[in-house]
Amino acid sequence: MMTADLSSTAVSSSQESATQAVTAYVTAQAFPPGSLPPPLAAAFRSRSLTLLQLIRILGEYLTSEDELIRSRGVELLAQTVLDLAPGGTDENGASAEADALPSLFDRQAVKTLAGFFADKLEDGSNVSASIAKSTNSADKVVPGSAPSYRFKAIPEGTEMLACTLKALTRLAKLPGFGSQETRAVAESLVSHVTPRDHPQAVRFLVYALLDALLSTHRSALKSMGKPFLKGYVGLAEGEKDPRNLMYLFTMNRVILIEWELDEELAEDFFDITYCYFPITFKPPPDDPYGITTEDLKGSLRSCLIANPLLAPHAMPLLLEKLAASGGNTKRDTLHTLELAMPVFGKAAIMANEKKLWEGFKVEIMAATDDETAVFAQRALSSFLRTLYHDVDPAAGIAARIVADAQSELEEPEKSLAKPACDLLVSMVKACPSTAALAVYALLDQMLTMFKDPEVISIRAPILGHIATILKALRDVYTTEEAEEEASKGTTNYKFAAPSSATTTESAADAANQAADGGPSASQDVDMSPARTYDGDGRPLDSMRDELLAALSNGLRSHSYRSSALLAFVHLTHIPTFLSAAETNYMAEAVNDLILSPSAEDIRGAALDGLRDIARVNPKVLEETTLPILFSRLPDRIPPAPTAGPPGSGDVRGVIRRALGALARLCAQPDLFDMLIVKLFTKLDLTCATSFTATEERESNIGYARGILVTVLTVLEEKVAKGHGDVPRYGVTLCPRLFALVLAAASGEGEGERIAPVAADDRVLRDIGRLMTVLVRSLAADKQAKLAKWMCSAFLDGSNSSTGQSTFASRTADGSSLPMQPLNPSSPKGQRDAMSVFAAAFVTLKKEVGLPTSVDIGTWLQQLLAFTVNASSTLQAEAGYTLLAASVNKYVTEPLASEVKDLLETFWEEEVAGSSTEGATSPARSSRAIRAWFWVAKALVVRNSPQGQIMIEKARSSLFSSPRTGKEAARAIGLVAQAEDGILSKDNGATIRLLYRQKFFAYLLPRIIEGYRSASPPGGQADEEGQSIYLIALASILPSMPRQITTERLDEIFPLLIRALDLPDSQARWSAATTLTLAAALGKKERDEEIRSGSTRSDGQGKRGGSSLDLVQDHLSTLVSRLLSISQPSKDSPAEVRIASLRCLSTIGRCVAESLLQNQAGKVLKGLNGPGWGVDDPKRAVRMEGVDCKAVWHAIS
Repeated sequence: MMTADLSSTAVSSSQESATQAVTAYVTAQAFPPGSLPPPLAAAFRSRSLTLLQLIRILGEYLTSEDELIRSRGVELLAQTVLDLAPGGTDENGASAEADALPSLFDRQAVKTLAGFFADKLEDGSNVSASIAKSTNSADKVVPGSAPSYRFKAIPEGTEMLACTLKALTRLAKLPGFGSQETRAVAESLVSHVTPRDHPQAVRFLVYALLDALLSTHRSALKSMGKPFLKGYVGLAEGEKDPRNLMYLFTMNRVILIEWELDEELAEDFFDITYCYFPITFKPPPDDPYGITTEDLKGSLRSCLIANPLLAPHAMPLLLEKLAASGGNTKRDTLHTLELAMPVFGKAAIMANEKKLWEGFKVEIMAATDDETAVFAQRALSSFLRTLYHDVDPAAGIAARIVADAQSELEEPEKSLAKPACDLLVSMVKACPSTAALAVYALLDQMLTMFKDPEVISIRAPILGHIATILKALRDVYTTEEAEEEASKGTTNYKFAAPSSATTTESAADAANQAADGGPSASQDVDMSPARTYDGDGRPLDSMRDELLAALSNGLRSHSYRSSALLAFVHLTHIPTFLSAAETNYMAEAVNDLILSPSAEDIRGAALDGLRDIARVNPKVLEETTLPILFSRLPDRIPPAPTAGPPGSGDVRGVIRRALGALARLCAQPDLFDMLIVKLFTKLDLTCATSFTATEERESNIGYARGILVTVLTVLEEKVAKGHGDVPRYGVTLCPRLFALVLAAASGEGEGERIAPVAADDRVLRDIGRLMTVLVRSLAADKQAKLAKWMCSAFLDGSNSSTGQSTFASRTADGSSLPMQPLNPSSPKGQRDAMSVFAAAFVTLKKEVGLPTSVDIGTWLQQLLAFTVNASSTLQAEAGYTLLAASVNKYVTEPLASEVKDLLETFWEEEVAGSSTEGATSPARSSRAIRAWFWVAKALVVRNSPQGQIMIEKARSSLFSSPRTGKEAARAIGLVAQAEDGILSKDNGATIRLLYRQKFFAYLLPRIIEGYRSASPPGGQADEEGQSIYLIALASILPSMPRQITTERLDEIFPLLIRALDLPDSQARWSAATTLTLAAALGKKERDEEIRSGSTRSDGQGKRGGSSLDLVQDHLSTLVSRLLSISQPSKDSPAEVRIASLRCLSTIGRCVAESLLQNQAGKVLKGLNGPGWGVDDPKRAVRMEGVDCKAVWHAIS
């Protein structure tokens, strides 16, 4: 009993709180609009308040004479529906189902609420209409697509109507909302609401409610008959806002398709749809809805073609637009006609047959642009399809089109022959009967002329026209292009898209919607059945022998083989026409083109053609092309003959062409498998051969590299295309490549014999690149197995299964050395092999873990020793790679004490010690410094504080030493590089956002300050210190984000000028390139200021300086120094000279001519000097010099 009393007391208290909240919301406006008062929401959730009780509490407020109180009462009830009814979304558009209380909204509650809100439409509309009219009468109307800060979305006083519309829209989607409620709401809406009296935001709510009714209660609306349609037309009239139009066009299409219309209603709908044609809307830059011009055009077009009853009104308008307009309007008209003619029907088209044909003919034969001509061709196809889809043979206007085309094709080389052929292409694409007529007419005419030409030169255009018609047949019988078009971008609106074309009330309605073209109003669906070559009556068969003879002849002719090749490729895509034997026979002629040294002009096209053929018939390549290509590849390249027959010395050319062709042709899985088997056999044989002559070895090194690059090229293409078979090759090929490298390493001793091919640095680099792609493709578990094997084989020299020593080097006396590449005393071949190990190691995923048998501290110690003791660039690069990858992935934060101690020891012994004169060799010092910066970078990219500490330590210590300063300044650029091929997401490295911005924000001010401190005002300048900081600046500039460069340009500009004088090619190139950017950006900024009528200000009314002002202020100095470094010298290689001349050209284009005239003579004199500018030994420099001279000559 006591429990019941407590429960009753709690309910009573909750209801009392709810009543107080209602009073506060309505009378005192204590709660903000747009959300339910928390006490009220709590009462509903605790089941202590029902909707009926809320309505009773609100009773006097809902009928109050005070408009504000009445409006607030309606708002509160509507907000209850919006917050608690199912189907809501939060402010971010996400579902809010978790907050809904479906049990509140039973059938009776929905019926009561719907009736109440339907009655309130009149009340809310009357109140808001007067307010809206006064708002709309303002001098400047804000467009509905403007950003929200420019207007209040729902004007004050219209809240009652707005919340009523929102509540009804939500209720309309609930199960309890029935036909009776639908009719009541629709009648009230069309009777009492006039959208054009309201602002855009309110009109949108009107159309959203209509859309909800149409999407879920279509049958109930149909039962209302003509009065609803008349009322709907009144609601839709005069709308201009793009978002609202997207709703209206979608609803118009549904009504035009699904309602039975009489002529009067059809005319009404014509009036409210065709008044928008053509669409000229251009979205503003700040459009919040994401609606494009094409979205609106497509949505409107779906209405214009939705009902054949529109034809009597639409055809005159479309013909008028076709004859009078141009550009986009003409293209829109042609596109609309293309889609409308099949809907409007044969009778409507025949009534306008002559005008339509003449309009299409003009646009094709005398096209103003290619795009319009394509639209005209498609419209002509639709025109013919409508007339002849069930007529065979095609007579009448089709025969006239053929006659007109043949008249122009009598001279196939003339300019009008191509558009005449396009007329026939439209016929081919129209329907089977017109295709048969067009194909026979063209082939008969062209092949007759081909047999007995007046001049041989017309055979090329003849075959070109044949290729065009075959391409049309290919397009008809294959779906490749249609599938590609269908997969292109979908539109993502930034508002709730209309649902009336996507949501239906029954399965039958869903089927009808699919038949109508699906959910998107901008998608035009061709529902005609797919055509086949056999179904079309095999239109080519009557000219089969003559056609094949012409193509066979053309493929073997030098003057017109390009056109024949194109025709043959298209022919292979026409199903069932060519037999396998015929295809192979003609493919042999194409094979000759890809190997012939005299076919350079067509080799690329021939390879593209074979790739195209392989898409539908890969066996052609398997049986004809690939065997020929593989037969041209020897097991190894023999010594060059001292004398022999002509052409015998072109072995390398044949191999190069064969490998190039294989790289282009073998991406498909079956073909790639064959490629791997054949090429790896050749690679094994080449690398296993011992050579006694250096020249022969060099030739085979080139051959091995060609094989590796071929495989790598195809593999990268497969990865880019997402082929699923790539990981399989990672599993099988990686051990083979490792074995190849290890065998070469163990076969190279310290004696006099020539090292194996696979031990060459260049071959090892190529193997490493291939290894990186292969290992990267593997899953983590596969990588772990491979990593364990390679660590065992490389680092321990043992087979993972037996533990016995497998790989060992032979010394000159024949004794063996175990595989120990990290040992400084190991042979060079073993240590070089670490480059391949590093290429695989760098791609290991972090979850694989450190695969070595030692811990991270010992491993890093070994790598640091290996790196500083490197005897070649290849070894040093392998060390840097392994260090960076290991530290980034396997050194945890905070750094373990053993790692810190190791780095400190390395700093003291190798890095800092190298700054002491005579301590270490310059090469070892350089490797130590670079290793330090690579470790620092591995930490910096993951935002580790230790990375910045390491960089600051190097900057403060090494930059002050003449011995190490410049090397450290160059090495710091390694940290700035964004793409280094090592620390990347593809390789599984940990890279944090904005690390580069943090790095430059820290380092750049210190470089600038360091330069300034080396040249104190009034004191003796430290030129050595200045040059070190200038080199450091130059090393980071190429990687610096443009925004940071422009923001700090005032500070770094003097340093850039000084860097042009440095005896350092990298510094000169970097400075010249940045100055070019400064001038170009400054000109762009100046032009934008002029266009906008604004100027830069420094905050005190003075005009602020831009980067162009800096260039102008130092113009004479810049010109002199740029000219100086454009002369060939040790510190001005070709890339520096190109950068300087390009900078001079940019200055000449960007700086005011009046300021440049005093410099023009000096520049032109320098550019004309012997061996300088236009007379430079390098062609690329001369080309830049010619451009620069032209710019400055115009100034003089």
